[in-house]
Amino acid sequence: MSEEIELIKERLDIGELVGEYVTLKQAGRHLKGLCPFHSEKTPSFVVSPDKGIYHCFGCGEGGDIFAFLQRKEGIEFPAALEQLAERTGVTLPKRRSGAKDPRARIFEMLELAAKLYHEILTNQSPGKRALKYLKERGVQAKTIDGFALGYAPQQWDTAIKFLLSKGYTESELERSGLVGRSERGKLYDRFRGRIMFPIHDVQGRVIAFGGRIAPWTETGNEGKYINSPETSVYVKRRVVYNLNRAKQVLRKSEPCVVVEGYMDVVMLAQAAHKNVVASSGTAFTTDQVALLSRYTSTLHFAFDADGAGVAAAESATHEAIAAGMRVATVVFPIGQDPADVAKDDPKALTNYLDQPVPLVNLLLDRLQATDIDDRDQLLERLLPLIKRVTNVVHQGEMIQQVATTLHVPESVIVSRLAAVPVTQVASAPTTGRGSFMPENEGYRILLGLLVLEPAVRQRLMKQVRLKDLPAGDAQALYKELGVVAKKHKDFPHASADKLLTYVADSFMPQAEAVRLVAQEYVARLDEHRQGASALKQEAERLWRGLQIVNLEQQLRALQEQLGSVTAKEQRKLIAQFQETMESLNEAQSELDTLSKALVRTK
Repeated sequence: MSEEIELIKERLDIGELVGEYVTLKQAGRHLKGLCPFHSEKTPSFVVSPDKGIYHCFGCGEGGDIFAFLQRKEGIEFPAALEQLAERTGVTLPKRRSGAKDPRARIFEMLELAAKLYHEILTNQSPGKRALKYLKERGVQAKTIDGFALGYAPQQWDTAIKFLLSKGYTESELERSGLVGRSERGKLYDRFRGRIMFPIHDVQGRVIAFGGRIAPWTETGNEGKYINSPETSVYVKRRVVYNLNRAKQVLRKSEPCVVVEGYMDVVMLAQAAHKNVVASSGTAFTTDQVALLSRYTSTLHFAFDADGAGVAAAESATHEAIAAGMRVATVVFPIGQDPADVAKDDPKALTNYLDQPVPLVNLLLDRLQATDIDDRDQLLERLLPLIKRVTNVVHQGEMIQQVATTLHVPESVIVSRLAAVPVTQVASAPTTGRGSFMPENEGYRILLGLLVLEPAVRQRLMKQVRLKDLPAGDAQALYKELGVVAKKHKDFPHASADKLLTYVADSFMPQAEAVRLVAQEYVARLDEHRQGASALKQEAERLWRGLQIVNLEQQLRALQEQLGSVTAKEQRKLIAQFQETMESLNEAQSELDTLSKALVRTK
């Protein structure tokens, strides 16, 4: 197998594969771009085609083509190997036993079933009425083909007979989720008299089905929609409908529109909105948030305008904002779902999608509509939601918005927020989307620039404060550099090699290590950012990033203290909180300005 792996690496340029996910630019022998695994404004993601590897100097992710595909698509090595082997035309050795993986057999059955249901819908008499129904709902023929929509007739054994004729066993049919067994031991088709929506994984393989009851078969005793049961290839809470198609659009920084139903996805996609997904037969889950966070940092929930739809949006947003994602809601008129609007007025649909409402606005409107006019009660309902926001800047924006709408001082909200029990704030998945870069990487580069670059040394010594750096080796080395600066008049202009001779022997290993980190960092910068003036801007940007990390930590610490102090002490802490929040906003604004300035110099 090792020979096949090496052959795949020879045939597939890593730059070509990564370039399908990341916009890469030539930087000497390497390619550079924004890291697809964490949020950043300045590229720190490097691809080395000659070595066949990639590495992000911001978050530490790295590896070869197999590691990249595994990480980006959330798949295991065997799946990545199969995909890339097929792409490069490399034949993998068969299993010694000659037997297929049981999961592979299930994938085959589900794919065959999808083709069967689609054929019945589009070309067979049992599907004529279903086809007419879909067209009346506004679904076009190309959309039916694109989503492989199908129809399962009312017979009890359509899928059973078909799959048994293909050589699959009864037990395999049951494991696929397509077939059930009665108490008397008789097999039966789970899907009967239903419009069929194949559900795919991110790789595009059929893993399950959603079935909508055909109106003419409805008796009132069955669910409008049913889904496949969970199987070895389908775990509902980890699947997002249509993500296999939408992921390419989401990678281009499009917000992800999340709707409730399969038909909503189909109709919005038909109306040229390709960034639409839906949960798969379940309420929106933390696993689905984690999956979507690989492709986007912004979710717009476009649920039905009725009470149930708004409640579903509220529940879903709790999961998303706790993961650090930006969240808004798309509000449709009462009585109309997204699919209706897409059919009747595509232009209005675009207007609704282009004007999402901040979550807090929707919740305030909803709560006020329930006659909760007491500001204290309204605030009580909103506090657990605000508490779940892990991004401190986003949380500050939400606090300001609620304070303005309810005419409540921000200090009151901050104080009440501290009293919200941790038990009311459920845990959420980590998305890996930091505000700047890993703290240790940032301070090492800064200290390294102090050693390496005379052009920025004096300025950094004036800007960086001891408390900006983590306690321990970082602060100790910074103190030592301060001692060197006082002892040696040529400190501001000395070369890195000479400066290292001034450093005490006990600090040499740390000083040499951070210099090497800085050398790597500067080498990765584009040529236009390696001059003295550009390096000063770069150092300033790094320092601002560290400031932001530290200020966010201070805000969290203040929030924790607020819940365990006296009223008098609370007032003092609240004032500190507001002051720190202002400093954070100022630092973020400065960082944005610096980043834009660097982009303009390109």
